Amino acid sequence: MRLGFVYFRAPMKKFLYFLFVSMLFAMTSCNKDDILRDADAKVAFSTDTLTFDTVFTTLGSATRSFKIYNNNSQAIEISNIRLAGEFSEQFRINVDGYPGPDVSNVEIQANDSAWVFVEVTVDPVNDVNPLVLYTDILFETNGNTQTVVLEAWGQDAYYYYPTEFLIEGFPPFSYLSSYDNYFPISQDVFLPNDKPHVIFNYLLIDSLVTLHIQEGTEIYLSDGGGLWAYRESAIEALGTAGNPVTFQGLRLESYYDDIPGQWDRIWINESSKDSRFEHCIIRNGFVGIQAEPWIIYDAPPAIGTNTLYLENTIIENMDGLGILSRNYNIDAKNTLINNGKEYLLAALGGGTQSYVHCTFGNYFSAGTRSNPSLLLSNAYQDGYGNLIVGDFNFYAGNTIIDGNTVEEIETDSLLDADFNYLFDRCILKTERYERNGPRTQNCILNPAQVAGYINPLFKDPSGFDFALHSEAIAIDSGYNSISGNISTDIEENPRDGLPDIGAYEFQ
Repeated sequence: MRLGFVYFRAPMKKFLYFLFVSMLFAMTSCNKDDILRDADAKVAFSTDTLTFDTVFTTLGSATRSFKIYNNNSQAIEISNIRLAGEFSEQFRINVDGYPGPDVSNVEIQANDSAWVFVEVTVDPVNDVNPLVLYTDILFETNGNTQTVVLEAWGQDAYYYYPTEFLIEGFPPFSYLSSYDNYFPISQDVFLPNDKPHVIFNYLLIDSLVTLHIQEGTEIYLSDGGGLWAYRESAIEALGTAGNPVTFQGLRLESYYDDIPGQWDRIWINESSKDSRFEHCIIRNGFVGIQAEPWIIYDAPPAIGTNTLYLENTIIENMDGLGILSRNYNIDAKNTLINNGKEYLLAALGGGTQSYVHCTFGNYFSAGTRSNPSLLLSNAYQDGYGNLIVGDFNFYAGNTIIDGNTVEEIETDSLLDADFNYLFDRCILKTERYERNGPRTQNCILNPAQVAGYINPLFKDPSGFDFALHSEAIAIDSGYNSISGNISTDIEENPRDGLPDIGAYEFQ
C-alpha cells in the first residue's frame, strides 16, 4: 500500500467490477420501472384548443404555446406527438426544443410539465372572407390518444411589395433613410375595400396623383413601413361612422392591439390639392401623420397653399408623435389624438391651423413620457441644419388638452415671424396660463382643481376610451358660437344647444 493509492489483488478487483455492474443494472432497471406504464395514465393540457387570431395569407403568425402537464406521482413517457388533420402542413410544432411534425419518446417527470410551441401559415385562397383552419395535435401515451385542437383564422389580402429604389435616399429630416424601397402609385386609384391592403416598406403616391381610400378599407403596414404622398399628390381617406378607414400594423393577434411603433408613418408633402381624412382610425405607429413640404438643400421650404383636413378621426398610441407638422395648414374637427410618447401635436414653422371640438388626451403607458402633449413654435431646424421660420397662426376652440403630466402645453417662438395662438373655451392642463388672458379666452384650467368638480374627464383613458365621464366638467360647457356648423360629434351623435367641450358629446 502506498499513501493515496490502494491496490487490490485480482480476485477483489473482479468482485468489485461485478458489484458495480450489478448496481448499475439495478439502477437502470429501477429508473425504467419508475415510468408509469398504466393504461389509464394520461397527461393534461393547459388548453384543449389553441386559437390563432386572424392572420394574413402567406405571412404566418406569432408563435403560440401551451403546456403538457404530468400530474402523476411517477414519470410518464409520451411515445409520439404529431400533427394530424386536413391542414396539418400549414402548422409547425416544437416540443421542448424538438421540432415536429413528429416528436417521439417525450419523458416528463412526476408533477412536471413540457412546452409545446406552434406556428401557422395560411395559404392564399383568393377568398374575400376570413377562413378557418383546423387541425389536431395527437398525443399517444400508454396506448391512449389525446388531442389538442389548433384553430387559425386566415384572411386573403392585397399585397404591396417594394419594386422601386430611391437612389438619392430620403432627406435627413424625414427619419426614413433606412426605408428607401417603395411601391409607386402612378395614377389616380380607388382602393377596393373587399379585402385588406398589406403594405411592405412604403406605398408612394406620385406627383399629380390622388389616392382614394373608400369607407371600410383596412390598411396594414409592416415594421418600418408607411404611406407617402409625394409633393403635388393627395390622399382622400373617407370612411363613415359605422365603416371607418383603419391604418395599423400588420400583426393581428390580440397581444398587438395596444403596442405602439409597429409601423412608421403617413407622410404628406406640399401640394396644390388638399388631403382629407374623415372617419379614420390611425393607430400603433411611430408618427400618425407627418405633414411638411419636401425640402431641397439650398431652397428653404415655403408654406403650402393646400390644407390637411381631419374630421371624425382618431390618431392614437404612437411611439413618437400623433401629428408632426412643419410649414403646413391643418383644419381639424371632431378629432381625437391620444397617447403618444413624445407629443400628440408638434406644430412647427409657419401655417394656419384650427382645432374645433377636438380632444388631446395623453396617458401614454408603454414607456416614459417627458414632453407635454402640445408643442407650438413658429420655427424649426431641418435635417440640413437650416433654420426655418414662418408666420404661424393657431386656434383651438371647444377643445380638451389633458394628460398625466403637470404641464401639457409648450410654446416657443422667434421674433423674425408672427406667432399667434388662441385657446377659446377650452379645457387645459397647464400652469402657464390664466382663465382669461391674451392666449386663453374663457378657458377651464386644470379641471381636477376646480372647486366641487370630481375628476376624471374621460371614461377610461388607460383603455383608450376618451368619451366623457358622467361627472365631466366638459359636459354642456362649450359655446355654440364656436361649434358653428359642427352639429354632430366624432361618432355622429347630435350636439345639443349646450355643446360639450371635446370630440365627444356625452350620451
